[in-house]
Amino acid sequence: MKKTNQQTVMNHFSKWQWPFRQQKMAAAFVILTAVLLILLGSSIRIFASSRPENHKRAVQKYYTSIRIEPGDTLWQIADSYVTAEMPKKDFIREVCRLNHISENDILRSGDYLVVMYYSD
Repeated sequence: MKKTNQQTVMNHFSKWQWPFRQQKMAAAFVILTAVLLILLGSSIRIFASSRPENHKRAVQKYYTSIRIEPGDTLWQIADSYVTAEMPKKDFIREVCRLNHISENDILRSGDYLVVMYYSD
């Protein structure tokens, strides 16, 4: 009779242990899932922030030689070649530096200037 009482007690505890184990496993699964989602979100944020300036397209700086036409000025040339990457005044300074001239120099028809432009 003693064995049957022990078996009854063991059966009683094992009936209650199984749902408790399931609850622990479910809680561990929920916590693990939350941690994985946080890690995934963090890695996506890090990847997105490592992209250059809000997904701007990559542009390259190129140089070309242009022939000065009658009446051309540095400001008119800048109007043709300047982009958002460089303000007009900075463009003119750069052209002057590249060509070893000053902003006050008179451009002569037929001469050539090296200018830069941006393109993707």
